[in-house]
Order: sequence, then structure tokens, then C-alpha cells
Amino acid sequence: MEKVNLSVSVKLSQDLLWDVKLEKNTKSLQNQLKDLPKSTLAADLSSQEEAMAFWLNVYNAFIQIALQTKAEQYANKSKFFTSRWIPIAGQHLSFDDIEHGILRRSQFKYGFGYVPKPWLGAFEKKFRLTCKDPRIHFALNCGAKSCPPIRFYSPPEIDSQLNQATQNYLEQECRYDALENKLYLSRLFLWFRGDFGSRKSLRKFLQKYGAMPPAVKSKIKYLDYDWELFLGNYSP
Repeated sequence: MEKVNLSVSVKLSQDLLWDVKLEKNTKSLQNQLKDLPKSTLAADLSSQEEAMAFWLNVYNAFIQIALQTKAEQYANKSKFFTSRWIPIAGQHLSFDDIEHGILRRSQFKYGFGYVPKPWLGAFEKKFRLTCKDPRIHFALNCGAKSCPPIRFYSPPEIDSQLNQATQNYLEQECRYDALENKLYLSRLFLWFRGDFGSRKSLRKFLQKYGAMPPAVKSKIKYLDYDWELFLGNYSP
């Protein structure tokens, strides 16, 4: 197998997630991420693939770190997701900063994917993705039972990894009832519906991954999201 040379930043994000999985002490890696020069991070994340791999790994790693340390934080989800304690390149970020600011390219959290954030910080402007990719919703694990499992994302493979993550999540969390002509979807599709484009674009997306038959227009019902805490959910 050909060896892939990863940038310093992406390698750190993978190492952090790996040590979290192995329940090792991650303080040294956290400090290295904190002390990364912004110029190094910008150079390392110059492509969409590098940026997605880095931020997905970082988000998923720090969710586990936070909740392994103090699981009771999950009771107040608003505070948990908005507290800025994730140190990256001298900046303190929240989970919402990473998900909605960087990965969703500055979308208002409660705007269903249609409302941009009214103000942006310099860090977010510099490091947000060049374009939105709805597949990130099937790669982010926020610690809940209905979240997708955690994978180790790598820039050269991330397109196929995201396709696989999407396919697996739709198989587990969505279903089509042919008798009722009704499509039961994860609530992620409701919360972020604008990220998937028009109704027609959503149907194409679902048909691409086999979640609904082609040439079908069905009623949609959104399933309840299970917020029960479920740590250590790693993809095999």
C-alpha cells in the first residue's frame, strides 16, 4: 500500500482521535493543536478535503474528551455546544463554531440551513470550508445514541469515507414504507434541510444512497432523535 504523507495538522487530528479511542492521555496532543501557528494550519488545510478531515476528527475527538471527563455536562446541551474551550491554533472554539461556522460554512444553527450567520469572526472566515457538503451530518458524532459512528478521516480517502458513512447511516436510521409510500427520515434532515438543497435535490440525494426508490414522490415523516448519551461509538 502506498504511504500517504499527511500534513502536520491532519496527522495531529488523527493521532488525537486515535489516543482518545485508546483512552490515552491526550494533553500533549491538545497542547500541540493549541500551539499550531495559524499560518501552518492555513497551509495544511488549503484544500476542502484536508479541512473536512481535520475538523471532523477534531470535533469527534473533543466530544469524547469532554464527555468522558464530565458526562454531566450533557444535561445542559445549549451550554455544552456553545462553550468555547477547544484550543486550536491559539483560538478557543465551541462545538457549534466548528459545526455551524466552519463545516457548514457560517450557517445559523436554528435556520434549517437557509439562514446565514449575521456576523463572522476572522478565524471562521479564514478556515470555513469553501463549499458546504451535507454528508458531514453523517460524520459528526455529538455523543448521542442517534449520532453516526466515529471514523478516522483522511484527505485522500474522505470522499469515499463520507459516501460510506452516509450510506451506512441511512441504512440504519431511515426507512421507506412502500405500502404507505412514506419515507421515515432521521431528524437531521429536518434540522438541516436547506443543506440538502431543494425537495428535488433531497430526493436525488436519498435515491443515490438507496434510501428511497427512484421516480418516487413520497410523504416524509421525521423520526425522533435519541439524545441518550452513547460514548465510544466507533465504526469498525
